[in-house]
Amino acid sequence: MNPDSIVSFHLNVTGLVQSVGFRPYIFRLAQQFSLYGKVSNNAGSVEIIIQGSSGAVKNFISELKNHPPQPARIENITITECPVSDIQSFIIEESSPDGSGITVVSPDIAVCGLCMEDIKNQKHRLDYPLVNCMHCGPRFSIIKSLPYDRKNTTMAEFTMCEKCRREYENPLDRRYHAQPAACNTCGPFLYNLLKTPENCKNIEILIKQMADVLQKSGIILLKGTGGFQFLANALDENAVQRLRRIKKRDQKPFAVMFLNIEQASEFVIIDKYTAGLLLSPERPIVLCQLKKNPAAGICSGLDTMGIILPYMPVHHLLLSRLAFPVIFTSGNLSDEPIVIKDDSAKKLAEFCESAVSYNREIHNRTDDSVLFTDGQKRYFIRRSRGYAPLPCNIRYRAEGIFAAGAELKNTFALGRENQVIMSQHIGDLKNPDVYNFYRESAERFFSLFRFTPRAAACDLHPDYFSTRFVASLGVPVYSVQHHHAHIAACMTENNLDEKIIGIAFDGTGLGEDGNIWGGEFFFSQLENSERASWLSPLPLPGGDLAVKEPWRTALSCLYAIDKNIETFSFLPLFKNISEEKIHIIREALKHNINTPLSSAAGRLFDAASALVGLVYCAGYEAEAPMKLEAIIDKNENGVYHVPEEKIIDTRYLINGLLEDIKNRCAIPVIAARFHNTMAVLICRTAGRMRNISGLKKVALSGGVFQNRFLLKKTKTLLQTAG
Repeated sequence: MNPDSIVSFHLNVTGLVQSVGFRPYIFRLAQQFSLYGKVSNNAGSVEIIIQGSSGAVKNFISELKNHPPQPARIENITITECPVSDIQSFIIEESSPDGSGITVVSPDIAVCGLCMEDIKNQKHRLDYPLVNCMHCGPRFSIIKSLPYDRKNTTMAEFTMCEKCRREYENPLDRRYHAQPAACNTCGPFLYNLLKTPENCKNIEILIKQMADVLQKSGIILLKGTGGFQFLANALDENAVQRLRRIKKRDQKPFAVMFLNIEQASEFVIIDKYTAGLLLSPERPIVLCQLKKNPAAGICSGLDTMGIILPYMPVHHLLLSRLAFPVIFTSGNLSDEPIVIKDDSAKKLAEFCESAVSYNREIHNRTDDSVLFTDGQKRYFIRRSRGYAPLPCNIRYRAEGIFAAGAELKNTFALGRENQVIMSQHIGDLKNPDVYNFYRESAERFFSLFRFTPRAAACDLHPDYFSTRFVASLGVPVYSVQHHHAHIAACMTENNLDEKIIGIAFDGTGLGEDGNIWGGEFFFSQLENSERASWLSPLPLPGGDLAVKEPWRTALSCLYAIDKNIETFSFLPLFKNISEEKIHIIREALKHNINTPLSSAAGRLFDAASALVGLVYCAGYEAEAPMKLEAIIDKNENGVYHVPEEKIIDTRYLINGLLEDIKNRCAIPVIAARFHNTMAVLICRTAGRMRNISGLKKVALSGGVFQNRFLLKKTKTLLQTAG
């Protein structure tokens, strides 16, 4: 084709291409190559008509594919030749609400460096604590419906001042069609929630007051991007303990916000990969290896600390005035949803010295994301702000499928064509407020993503609230075994569509035999899993109560070895748990009273922690195994002998641990041997399954693999074994 000949093409671009400055980028690109046409949003994509010389159009398309704007993410570009028209300019058209295709909704994005420069240099934005542009700021938390235009967000009520309007309408400006664009003139505004709500005219005074509160051991409740957060001096033990009393959170560790990487590096080890995550637009909380504690009560005996860097302008303004990091934790009572409205926040603020809000509504609440790394890859503990509701691309069509999620640490998902759109973190559905949040969020996702459920997948457990919810949808419901879902999700995330070895280690999940599973080895495909091996089941005295009181599972382990449990009176457990309680549990085990069988690996870690004297009653979920991991002697390579059998007899593992305790072996050494043995058992069983089947790919899933030591050890052994 002659490079000077005039051609015209229609481009349909899908992916994360709305709310990220994509249309002005296309406008500037068209100007760069002297091309004519138009660009517009619709409900499922960005539509482009591009016209000009063949060579220029070719260069335009190449640049679009290879250098899209940050933080856009192009999934697909469909290019169709169309008739040449007499258009002589390039225009940005108004958005169209028509269409039923998938539009990727941008997550909330941390404030960018250019905006932080603006609050130093632009007169109408000096010290403006909510500054943003097309490259940063709130997105998911403010959107109500598509297309993503200001009128469809919680910014609709704010009329732009003349300066903001000029920026908003200028395609060459960084705030062109930036829907949350704002300044000190037009708002939104911060105000002190504990006084008569009044827009703060002097941000510097408000920030100084907040800094003074923190310096004097006070506590602040501050409205963030996706909800309120508590802040306190992370070096002040009195402030830490006060905050624990306010949140009713006795033991669970707190995350800490640092001004920058340099300050954080005084307290934790930060490698290059972790630094990249901390500085990324997503700004998650990242668990890092502890160098030294700030205040003693923050990490609660663990060897890691969750750290985060400022992601809102107000965070930067505040921390730049402080000589210390701050505790940064969700504004809620333990196990309840994060608070997003002033009325609810006022109740939390009764015991705070300061509470600061702003008058832009949060439509979609979203907690901070939490993850850990191995220096090369990230692993989510909680996927929420910064990541949700970005979709996951899959190889098969999932249109109309609603995946309800489990009951603990719930998230749900929608199937749209070849994508899975995952919700933000919801929480534990047994809490009525969390369940209401779940239902509200599901309904909003249905509306936002134009989703009509045609089928629903739920957990096999009939009494989960998520299972009950799908029954109300009026569509066919398919129950899925909990641990098969774990493995299938891992396979999908890693684009595996073949038979593999699946290993699911977690705390609970109803098995196909009616017992509790959680120490499972499968031959797995996406459609189903065949149980090939498992940890020997243990009775759980008191059922779910054993999760909160690990000493119960510890006694069950002892009873399985010797019904005369007084044989083990050398254990510290017998000095810390009353004779009456021990007698009750022994009788329950003897007569099989409320002692459901469980093969869950998580309960075995609980028992080990209680047996060595670390945690008898958990103050928060997984406290017992987390503290067992925290004390590991990383130089110890010993393992306990466990025979190789289809049903892995964990009595041998516990017996080895008991012998070490009796011989007064150091607890960190015992903890290391316990973890080493679990890793060896996993690798050995996977090896036996490989020999039977010829399969070499292994998927690891379940909450137990959030144990960083176990994950690293297991991966190393599996990779070494080929």
